Amino acid sequence: TVIVRGQLQLELYFALDVEHEWKKHPQSPVAMGPETALCGGRVREVNGVLVRPALDVSLYEGQQMRAYAVTLLTPTSYEERPLMDEPMLEASGRGWRALGSRCWDALEEEDEDGERTGDYLVVTDGYE
Repeated sequence: TVIVRGQLQLELYFALDVEHEWKKHPQSPVAMGPETALCGGRVREVNGVLVRPALDVSLYEGQQMRAYAVTLLTPTSYEERPLMDEPMLEASGRGWRALGSRCWDALEEEDEDGERTGDYLVVTDGYE
């Protein structure tokens, strides 16, 4: 995320592999504004969907977090849509997450043979 003329912008970069030069994606910025442009964690594949968590900082950092499904990702195209209508996390008003959360991640569990189970452990931070 960068700030350009006072506006938050999420820029996307890509490379053929990690040892090649990273280039700015032609559709960058892929998100703009305090509701969508600040990363809320790393992009993760959850049940076959690439999920991009985004902090909504329109009121304050961590107030709520939204999830976006990346529906198209190529070297020339990028599309995403809200994964749900409501925030996936928001300030609870009490306890360890009273004021909100700033980071989210989902880890898929594996069985003893290393096979994916389809169950996820979701982790987040919180602050009061």
